[in-house]
Amino acid sequence: MAAIYEAHPLHFGASTKIRVVELLPNDSSDLSAPISCKFHVLSLDEAPPYTALSYVWGDATVTKTILLDGEPFSVRVNLWNFLMQKRAEGDRANTDSSFLWIDAICIDQTSIAERNHQVSMMGRIYSEATSVIAWLGIGPESITSAMKQIKLWSRMDEGAPNWISLAFDSIRQLSTSEYWTRVWIVQEFVLGK
Repeated sequence: MAAIYEAHPLHFGASTKIRVVELLPNDSSDLSAPISCKFHVLSLDEAPPYTALSYVWGDATVTKTILLDGEPFSVRVNLWNFLMQKRAEGDRANTDSSFLWIDAICIDQTSIAERNHQVSMMGRIYSEATSVIAWLGIGPESITSAMKQIKLWSRMDEGAPNWISLAFDSIRQLSTSEYWTRVWIVQEFVLGK
């Protein structure tokens, strides 16, 4: 795994370089085709648009394999689920960028020096991202229902019925997601555009 990072080195100190991944489209009709990504190194000082991901890493013992620059690369299942969903959305994703910054992939997690350097830039990484996706993971239907209700209610006028009583359980389940317990959530969620 270290070889993939050595092929796309980052410099420390005053460097503002980060890695981003490009999620490649599925060129076949086979939805189970491997997820394939490509690394890019860019400077935050001259960065093209990119999207940052805010999510829960999940259980380290439950992993799936993606292809990163054509090489097998292990990711936790929650991230794999996000990448599958993002790839399935394809052009419908309504994002300004094909580049994604995902800490578990873009930072060499085996290098303490690199982790420390990149973590020190995370405020800037999230605040300069074109958008931040908050991925809550695949949850029960009630969370999907809550998200649909919130979207619907955001379009209603003040004369609408008391919408909180309509879906209290859905909102409760959404608000108790593991995502909201993460220490980094404030930085990732608040700094994102």
